[in-house]
Amino acid sequence: MILQLGLIFAFLAIGEVIVAVTGVPVPSSIIGMLLLAAALKMRIIRLMWVDKVADFLVKNLGFFFVPAGVSSSLLAASTALSPEPSCVSSVPDAALCSPSA
Repeated sequence: MILQLGLIFAFLAIGEVIVAVTGVPVPSSIIGMLLLAAALKMRIIRLMWVDKVADFLVKNLGFFFVPAGVSSSLLAASTALSPEPSCVSSVPDAALCSPSA
């Protein structure tokens, strides 16, 4: 499982290098993810080499958004924003982005 995680992080690192060298305004994680998807599609990387870690990451995806949610809450509190705009935008977003399973 460590090797699988290392393979995923290798594609993240390749994305970081591409962004640093080219200066393209795209997040390096997106570039790395696209490269990994292309490598899987072209069968350069076999799915069984990353499937266990990928399943773990997808199953725990909601956990990774907790820091962003806490930061948003702290920002709203520190700027004395009304909670209504956040709720109005967050509820439809959560409904659209939540997995159906």
